[in-house]
Amino acid sequence: MKPIVACLCLLALAILPACAGSTREPLPHGQKDIIPITDLKQIAGKWEGAMTPDPQPLNATEDWLRVTIGEDGSYDFTSFPEVELFKGKGKLTLHEGQAVDRSEQGSVAFALADRKGRQVLRAVGLARDGIQYSAELGQKK
Repeated sequence: MKPIVACLCLLALAILPACAGSTREPLPHGQKDIIPITDLKQIAGKWEGAMTPDPQPLNATEDWLRVTIGEDGSYDFTSFPEVELFKGKGKLTLHEGQAVDRSEQGSVAFALADRKGRQVLRAVGLARDGIQYSAELGQKK
């Protein structure tokens, strides 16, 4: 993945639900494992996991995504491997139990979920070109 495309991918991860003209739900609503985010402090910290595009192109490899979220909703992200490094940052707001951000490049929504007693952060992004990206991130201590 080229750096510009990768950057757009994560930016898309940071802007999904409020993306103008999008009719797709950013994350599944009503699932029993979803924990509503009522305060951005709930998701503050370092998170990481694999990010994949949907639909996934042939011969595609997953990018590893690291996201750091501040108690005020500020966040930054980096993808790896180093060859395909991309970075970005933004500011999350709360919307219907999710942390969301949007820009001209796309949108992202983060939802907190319970995985058998362990919290994970699900991220779904939609790039302005219509490609959706998703990641399930574990909290890094």
